[in-house]
Amino acid sequence: KRILPGGRRFTEATYHFASEFSQPSVKVDGSGNIFIGGTYEIGSNPYLAKQFYLTKLTPTGDTLWERYFGSPLDDQMEDFIITGSGEIVMVGSTTALTNQVSGAGNGNLDYLVIKANSNGQLLWQKGYGGSNIDALHGIIENPNGSGYILVGESTSTNGIVTESFGQKDGHIIGINSSGDLLWQTKVGGDGNDNLFNIIKESNSSLLAFGTSDSRIRGVQNKGSLTDVFTVKITPSGVIEDLGMFGGEDIDVARAGILMTDGTIALACISRSEAEDLSHNNGEND
Repeated sequence: KRILPGGRRFTEATYHFASEFSQPSVKVDGSGNIFIGGTYEIGSNPYLAKQFYLTKLTPTGDTLWERYFGSPLDDQMEDFIITGSGEIVMVGSTTALTNQVSGAGNGNLDYLVIKANSNGQLLWQKGYGGSNIDALHGIIENPNGSGYILVGESTSTNGIVTESFGQKDGHIIGINSSGDLLWQTKVGGDGNDNLFNIIKESNSSLLAFGTSDSRIRGVQNKGSLTDVFTVKITPSGVIEDLGMFGGEDIDVARAGILMTDGTIALACISRSEAEDLSHNNGEND
């Protein structure tokens, strides 16, 4: 009931369904406590407001606390992490103005990063972006200890965005533990590219992944629609390799894990039945 929408009166809150810029997320800390994050809504269109929502439960499901974060405008959460020191860092997007969130107010939608302590008390919140649409989808602690690495999508060509390859590019950003920008790099081709998540491959390498329908020099497309798109990158933001996987139809990677043998398994959605795929069981597999 914490993250699924339902009927309500005008003044009752609900929790936003999974959408392009909002995903519910569940994490468990080293003591077994459960953290649930999502997008909180109150009101009714056209007076509907959104905020980041985070709650902490005991291992048996009792609520310890609930917190709400963000601006007076619309803020949508995509993911969060529990750091090695027990702090929580949340990512998503915002329509906030500059005087509401530091660094925001650049365009239609800006990146939003919010950090809280282990009790859910706000430490800082910062916006980043350019003059168009910028949205974060994933976050990981940087293996080199310098802060965090963020992944998402951008259609901007200015602000913190220094280049553009196509209609929409994947964006990888490094920030320190105080939210200051350390580096950023865009990846993609002439079409639409998006990065949904990032995982640690080793102390010297990470893998970001999502989807792409672009033509990218040196990378072989699998089909005419979208392929699983992977980006191997160092903790300092140097791109080491790009990859495309999938078939003739739509293929998207959303999550991944590092296996005990050092290989990486990606959780994907696919409508393909050729190239890297041998068959299709229905609409989306």
